[in-house]
Amino acid sequence: MVQTVFDEGAATFSPDSSMLAFQSAQSGRWEIYVQRIVDGGPIVVSTGGVERPVWTRDGLFYQSAGAIRRATVRVASDGLVVDSLTEVPLTEADRRGLQSGATLQRIGPDGSVVLSQSEQARQTSAVVSLEWIREVRRALGPPEARLPR
Repeated sequence: MVQTVFDEGAATFSPDSSMLAFQSAQSGRWEIYVQRIVDGGPIVVSTGGVERPVWTRDGLFYQSAGAIRRATVRVASDGLVVDSLTEVPLTEADRRGLQSGATLQRIGPDGSVVLSQSEQARQTSAVVSLEWIREVRRALGPPEARLPR
């Protein structure tokens, strides 16, 4: 549905399946875009580098720099319109989770925020080898010489 030269991902349909929200790196950082299914031109919903769009009946939610925001998107005679952008109040645990790398998965029916912690975000150390090719050769052994046929 969306094909450009930019990176796009995390596409999700609105509850009535009339709109598609997705994240795109068109501006040089991840932003949320929404487009109508029938006539297609995308509009930017977010600013400031955000990701993870999630639709509910209450609007479009997305993750933004340690916060969750809600946008109300509606269809007008001249296209899509973003009516409001508000920050969702979070519990202290959810705020700490977002700051430690958790990602928005969904919004519960009661308005609760469901986050998930990825394995990458949990990783606290890394090993860097500057001589990795020697390590590969040591692990695989010397190459076998074969004569051409």
